[in-house]
Amino acid sequence: LFTPNRDEIYGALSKNPKKEQRYAAFNGNMAGVPYAERLVRSLMTGPAFKVASDPRPLSEQFGGQRSIAAVAQKTQWARDMADMVILDTIFNQQDRPGNIHSLKRIAVRAGDDVKLLKREDATPAQLSAGQEIDVLLMKDNDCGGPTKTNFMRKASVVEKLRHIHPKTYTRVVELAERVAVEEAKIKNGTPVSEAETPVHAYFTREMLFTEDDYAERAVPPGGMDTSFVGNLKKVASVLKTNKEAGLLKLDAKIEIQMGMEN
Repeated sequence: LFTPNRDEIYGALSKNPKKEQRYAAFNGNMAGVPYAERLVRSLMTGPAFKVASDPRPLSEQFGGQRSIAAVAQKTQWARDMADMVILDTIFNQQDRPGNIHSLKRIAVRAGDDVKLLKREDATPAQLSAGQEIDVLLMKDNDCGGPTKTNFMRKASVVEKLRHIHPKTYTRVVELAERVAVEEAKIKNGTPVSEAETPVHAYFTREMLFTEDDYAERAVPPGGMDTSFVGNLKKVASVLKTNKEAGLLKLDAKIEIQMGMEN
């Protein structure tokens, strides 16, 4: 962002991850596929989405196998898919198919947990006992925001998810509840401090969302509110409804699939 006189520029520097690769299980063939159809005909036909949208429990998909070699990668696919779809829905990511990267990690049991280690950080014993898997890296994120077409919502991708990491579910629902409380305070008309509305303050001050970008909007019947609050409210509602209906399972966690947690 430039200042009006063009004398100064405002932005943020972020570390450029190295050794990434295209996440093969997420990036399908896009040769000759029209841009607007890439989500449905590429991402949603790939092996990772098939696992994430399969209504069977992951344990059933794995045929009851519990070893880290049998369950780690596909469980990570389900977790990564849900995380990516949720974030891209909330932030109106328009250009995800073909721009999905991953890093190699060694999944290894460490007591009651499973750790994901860089190869260079793993001991010989961990390399022998562990399983190398791909882990999502969301690196190319430049085509999002309220002016973009929300292909995730148009294709009802969140609605099709059947597996999610328990922590992702909890945090999304809690964030939506917190934002709803903040928005009620703001709409009440009584002056509120940033300390009383920290999420709103963070997005409008630190991430430079305008009020129109952030706040829920009135839309005509059949319309789609793609503001941050509108998208978050929709995602949280879908997740809660599907969980309560038994459609969404909180089982996309390697420890659960290895029998280390219920």
